[in-house]
Amino acid sequence: PNQYAMNDAPLIPFLMPGGRLSVRVTRPDGQVDDLGSSPIVQNVLSTAALDERVRFGEQSPVDVYRLTTLNSNFTSYVFEQYGDYQIEMNGNLEDIWGRRYTGGGTYNVVIAEALDLLPGVLPGTPFEVGNAFNAGLHILPGVAADVTITGSRQSQDSQGGSNGTFTPNSPGGCSGRTVLNASNDAADRTTIAMQQPVLLRDGDVLSIAPPTSGLRDYVAVRGGFGVATTLGSAATDTMSGIGPRPIAAKQRLAIRTASTACDAGVGLPQPWPTDLPKPGRPTDLYVRLGPRDDWFTAAGLSAFLTQTWTVTAQSNRVGLRLSGAAPVERTDTRELASEATPSGAIEVPTSGQPVIFLRDQPVTGGYPVIAVLEPESLDVAGQLPPGACVRFHVVSAHATSTPQPAYPTKEVR
Repeated sequence: PNQYAMNDAPLIPFLMPGGRLSVRVTRPDGQVDDLGSSPIVQNVLSTAALDERVRFGEQSPVDVYRLTTLNSNFTSYVFEQYGDYQIEMNGNLEDIWGRRYTGGGTYNVVIAEALDLLPGVLPGTPFEVGNAFNAGLHILPGVAADVTITGSRQSQDSQGGSNGTFTPNSPGGCSGRTVLNASNDAADRTTIAMQQPVLLRDGDVLSIAPPTSGLRDYVAVRGGFGVATTLGSAATDTMSGIGPRPIAAKQRLAIRTASTACDAGVGLPQPWPTDLPKPGRPTDLYVRLGPRDDWFTAAGLSAFLTQTWTVTAQSNRVGLRLSGAAPVERTDTRELASEATPSGAIEVPTSGQPVIFLRDQPVTGGYPVIAVLEPESLDVAGQLPPGACVRFHVVSAHATSTPQPAYPTKEVR
């Protein structure tokens, strides 16, 4: 039977706490983390990967004698980058008779992400002349990858084979539409057919065409863009001017080093959305009336909810100005004191033409807020281009002094 109590610690009575252990880590990008030094305070017999005493209740024959400082600077160090790390460790320790023992060295550690490669054709699948070869490859988790598939051809009358190299034309995609390589040759252009990662090399060009629907495209990079942040955000607040300046033509953006937060991948490829707003096609937005809908006449509420509004070119991230044939009529023409507004608030100025406040919303300018967009409709409103048409629908009744007409409604559960 296996004996799980055969290993013993070395018969050297070390003086603890005592000695010192110093550690320096060189990251893949060349940055050096000096973790300092700390006294050695404890020894232990265990395995580095799995303590088998959890399984068998006794000591494992693969246990090794280890020394530890119990210093969290060492035990909790986080490898934030992928690539080759170099770890320099040097230590010393004395026994109770004053004899000194030294040790250490330089250790190379590679931090990488384990990938599962699932070929479209199972290994060993026979092919005959004329068969089609599916060069597809699933990579889990979904990360950008540069893959080359090499196969060999074997003739019937010869044991020798000739090698051929096949490169699958299945790039990933971000929010762009076309990738050009460094040669800028039209023959090397690759259209990104879906929302998924795409591998870009130095010199490659990502070309984003004007959207055929919606208003805004989004491009993300692994690790994030290396720009200054304010209150944890890299966005520019167009009302206050807080945050970095808006991106300008020919501006160079640094890319941060990817951290372990990227380990989960980015999910499976998704098709480009086909239901984004576009000029000439009505978009339904859902609202809750209030808090100042009692400042409007029944005819004004009817005009707000029954007619189709057009998004004007006088729109930005602060708000969307709408234009309609019938203005929204008010019962009270007094000016309100300025009030705070949430994103999605719909203000009606004296012109009777509503304004939808987006993410950079201000306080009211003395005008009443007739309704507030539902969160899902606020996301849609952020993609409304100039010329798009919108219609408002109430999602729940709101108690007011004015009787509620039979407007189009949507039940919310």
